[in-house]
Amino acid sequence: MACIMGDIYVVETADSDPRGIPWGKVLQISICRVEEEGGFYDTAYSAAIQADPLDLGKDSLDYISERYGINAESLYMGIEEREAVARVRNVLVGRECVSFDVGEVFSRYLSFEPWDLTREVTLLPSISRFVPAQAKPLPDEKADPLETAYKKICPDDPAGTEGKKGAAERAQMTASILSALLEAGMFRSEYLDR
Repeated sequence: MACIMGDIYVVETADSDPRGIPWGKVLQISICRVEEEGGFYDTAYSAAIQADPLDLGKDSLDYISERYGINAESLYMGIEEREAVARVRNVLVGRECVSFDVGEVFSRYLSFEPWDLTREVTLLPSISRFVPAQAKPLPDEKADPLETAYKKICPDDPAGTEGKKGAAERAQMTASILSALLEAGMFRSEYLDR
């Protein structure tokens, strides 16, 4: 698949199980398009995906509430998974994609059915690889690494997340971090040299 150069697509999800497929599923997905020159970003796609709380079970419901602030009632209000998959593929196929933690998003979910983006996108290294040590949580902290990096690198909350932590906010936080790293010349590697 030929890659369409120029923009980087930040992809973040809210999932029901940190182990990935087949134990969990994507409940929210959000994509921000970041201009490589200038770092401006906008939301290219964002959706909540329908799920039956009874199918997820108590452990998953507790996990999504704690990690993403998603409550059981909101799971009924999403779109059908196949519709989200079609729209996501329409936005991402042939693009350069990244996440704060590519393994968490692509290796556990988006590389498998029904998303199956393997060989359809160009994956860049995780944003977390480029985050300076002082913007990472200490090893004994149980803090979310994305939230910690965002608060340190973007202390003025340019994404306006105001403490929310669903997929849309996670994509905006990651896009803000990427923009700051691009501006500082810190997101350059052999992967981006063209």
